[in-house]
Amino acid sequence: MKKWVQSAVSILFCVAATPALAAEGDRYVGLMGSYVSPDSARNVDDGIGARALFGYMFNERTSWEVSIAGYQADHDYDSESLTVGTLGADLRYLLGSGGIAPFLIGGFAYGYNDEPDNTQTVPSANVGLGLLAQFSERLSLRAEARYVGMFREDLVPGENQLFDARADIGLQMHFAAAQVPAYTPPPAPPVEVVQLPDNDADGVPDGSDQCHDTPAGIQVDAVGCPLPPPVVTVDSDADTVVDAVDTCSDTPNGMQVDTNGCAKKEQTLVLRNIHFESDSAQLIGDSKSVLDGIYNGMVGQPGMRLHITGHTDSTADDDHNLLLSRARAVSVRSYLMGRGIDRSRLSSDGKGESEPVSTNDTEEGKALNRRVEFKVLEQ
Repeated sequence: MKKWVQSAVSILFCVAATPALAAEGDRYVGLMGSYVSPDSARNVDDGIGARALFGYMFNERTSWEVSIAGYQADHDYDSESLTVGTLGADLRYLLGSGGIAPFLIGGFAYGYNDEPDNTQTVPSANVGLGLLAQFSERLSLRAEARYVGMFREDLVPGENQLFDARADIGLQMHFAAAQVPAYTPPPAPPVEVVQLPDNDADGVPDGSDQCHDTPAGIQVDAVGCPLPPPVVTVDSDADTVVDAVDTCSDTPNGMQVDTNGCAKKEQTLVLRNIHFESDSAQLIGDSKSVLDGIYNGMVGQPGMRLHITGHTDSTADDDHNLLLSRARAVSVRSYLMGRGIDRSRLSSDGKGESEPVSTNDTEEGKALNRRVEFKVLEQ
């Protein structure tokens, strides 16, 4: 065997078998350049050629390949040359299972030897070693060295068999992206859990528990003492004073309150959603439910006294509007007294059209002028 073949074999055996690019069902193609050292009995120089191949992985290590190869070498004794072409089938076995791996390869081929005035078909067998090195998801560098035996009596006079040495190097492309196994860290050693004594079962060990014998179900802090009760922030009447300190419940919506949640004195609450029949003091619609809010506020604040004032627009004459506004104020007062509010806590009068808050030239302005006002006389 030539010295360069021996060197190649030595290098291949020194390469560490790191994970190779291989997966079951993977298909790949390869294209390589070749350097051939023919048997000395052929009387030809070393030649160069090429190999093209297709492969299919049976599993992560084993694949079969078909290839077309050929080379050309010059005669030692004249200017003619030898041309060799083969069609072969090989079995390849990877010695690793990751990104860089040596491999074993061997198989059979059938081809021709073409020389001037002498073309013959030749069967052959080969064995060899190779190296596959992945450098992208789909592409690998491939190098191999083979020993090829040819068996035909009349290929060279006096020789029944010939042996060539062949080296190939090139690229191998995979149809599927590389499947690199994910790194799985080793399992952490088990941690022994030591249960510390906790006599009151509040989750704080006795050595850190500053409040022993906490009743079951009580939430505790980091030192085992009961947590303070949660702060209640409920404000049922939405007057900005929470129920915990609100001494006047159900304050009518819109009234200003003091720090105790009670309606302030001398303020006036204007309501435009108390409605009456046309040119009448008869309450209609949801007016009574609106007045129920005033009633609830007076119940929640027993010291509150209210003065009720009715207002109209300018649709009728002044005297008529004055009487109508007074009647409507009395109607509101009567409803609240009917609910149970003492008459001494309520007074009423009417202003007719004398105190408009908007123009009476538009329907929108008239609607604003028709209103009932509640003035707080006493808290």
